[in-house]
Amino acid sequence: MALLPGGSFRTEDAPASTFDPIPEGDYVVIVKDSEVKDTKSGGEMLVLKLEVQDDENYSGRFIWDNLNLVNANEKAVEIAQRQLAGIASACGIEELEDSQELHGIPVIARIKITPEQNGYDPSNAVRKYLEA
Repeated sequence: MALLPGGSFRTEDAPASTFDPIPEGDYVVIVKDSEVKDTKSGGEMLVLKLEVQDDENYSGRFIWDNLNLVNANEKAVEIAQRQLAGIASACGIEELEDSQELHGIPVIARIKITPEQNGYDPSNAVRKYLEA
């Protein structure tokens, strides 16, 4: 048996999980990492790992944007291409060849919360990218 330092611990005093979605709104972010991954359906998606910058409450938090660049669903590809064009434009890039070109450039990401669905908890998603 070990006594806890500082006395008793109440579960309601625990800090919020860092996996809880951040509130909807506009946040300055940078692309911290990016990679192309295979999808379960045989396509390919570009996964952008975004890090929130200069926010009193959420600096250092991560948001992922999965862009289905190769997919049997044409609508998914169209949405991904629009998102990729949006972030490239917000970064000041007219012709993008390598996702690494997006890294470290501050942009504004308009964040929304996607509700719980199909067994997944609520999460953040990027609605739109804007120039910072």
